[in-house]
Parts: sequence; structure tokens; C-alpha cells
Amino acid sequence: MFEGEEPMPSALIVTGGNLEMNSRVRSIIEKSDYIVAADAGVEHCLQHKIVPDLVVGDFDSITSESMELVKQLNWNIETFPEEKDKTDGELALLKALEQKAHEIWIIGGILGEDRFDHGIGNLFLLTSEVLKDTTISMTDGQHEVYVVRSRQSIEIKGTSKDTLSMISIEPETHGITSWGLKYDLLGITLTRGSTRGMSNTFLWKKVEISISKGLLLVMVDRQTK
Repeated sequence: MFEGEEPMPSALIVTGGNLEMNSRVRSIIEKSDYIVAADAGVEHCLQHKIVPDLVVGDFDSITSESMELVKQLNWNIETFPEEKDKTDGELALLKALEQKAHEIWIIGGILGEDRFDHGIGNLFLLTSEVLKDTTISMTDGQHEVYVVRSRQSIEIKGTSKDTLSMISIEPETHGITSWGLKYDLLGITLTRGSTRGMSNTFLWKKVEISISKGLLLVMVDRQTK
């Protein structure tokens, strides 16, 4: 960063779905410069005393009591119609991008009690082309999802009890190389639908994964108990 340049902010999107509030999630919240709550994510914000900079959605997934409390707290609200062509999570993501966030975390949104489709939709939302210049990750406190794009690498900390899996989103992802896993990959190609990258474990406390070309989802199942 050059002298006089403003640092690029990091953003947090709070969605609905299961959320285990632990020290890992708390750390992500505390480091976030800009927080957007998407519809049912409002309930998590109220429960865990997270103060969002913006609340978006059609608000069909929160109680009228919660909505009234949000208004009393004078949170910034942007309401959208129920009939729309984007989910509340995607709307929140676009609002974060308007802040020129270089890194975005989504909390919640992986598993829900009754909306399996939203969980799948959120996973694919991470792979959107509008995020090609943004680091995007998602966690519910127990599961984490990362995206690795062409000529990128990521570092992930973990323990020997954690499970790490990799899935190619494109027909082929090339040059997948890892350091620090029990079964390291050395420049391999994963095809979409292949399970070769599933159920690996951490050999080192920090692993690095890189690819040369393609689009890779990396998922970590953390043993928090």
C-alpha cells in the first residue's frame, strides 16, 4: 500500500442458518470493518450483540418483534420486495462489494433447519465471477468454506482432528498442490464430480493449497468439541 492510500476494508455478512458462536467466529466479527445482516441474519445479530452497518432483505424470515427491535435500535435498513431475482444473501454480498471490500466472510448460511436449497445456493454464490478479485470465505462455526481461483494460493490453520476436502467447480481444476496435509497433492488435476480430494486431514498446523488454473472449493470440518 502506497503512502496516503486508504486500506481496503474487510466485510462480514451475517445470514440465517445454523451458527455456532465460538472464539473463531468472534475473531472474524471483531476484525470486520463493515457488517451487513441479511434477513434472518438479523436474529443472529440480536442474539449475539452484533451491530450491523446495514440490514437488507425482504424480512420474511424474522419475527415482527425482532423487526420492531431493529427499528428501535435505529439500525440502517434497506428493504427489498419478496418477489425479486436475488436472494437476501446475494443482495448483502453486493452491498459489501460496494464498500470495495478486499476480504469478505459470510457467517451462517451453510446449513439450515428447512432450506437446503439456500445452503447449496450460498456455496455457489462464493464462486461468482463478481468475486474474482475478492477473498471470500464462509463459516458456521464448525464448517468453513474457501475459494481458490486460478494462480491463487491460500493458507488454512487446523488440527489433526479437522477434515479438509477439495472439490473442483469447473470441469477441470489444474495444478492443485498442497503442503501440510496427510495426503498432499502434487500438481494434480481434479475433475468436477471427482471425490479424490475428499476427507484429507491436517499433518501440519498450517496448510497451503494452490492451483494453476480452475476453481476450487476447499471445505474444512472442524472438531470443536
